[in-house]
Amino acid sequence: MAMWENRSGKCGARSCAQCDAISALTLIGARDKVKAESTRMEDLASFWNDIGDLGHG
Repeated sequence: MAMWENRSGKCGARSCAQCDAISALTLIGARDKVKAESTRMEDLASFWNDIGDLGHG
């Protein structure tokens, strides 16, 4: 069941299945965003490590 969905239909979806589908797509999008963000952080860490290595060459 979606986080924002209540069985009274107040979530705006026509059916619980629609709400669950919206929830699943939202979770997939959030997961992909987290993956992209962690990759970006790893790239930044690598960048700063490379900068640090320049000073010790």
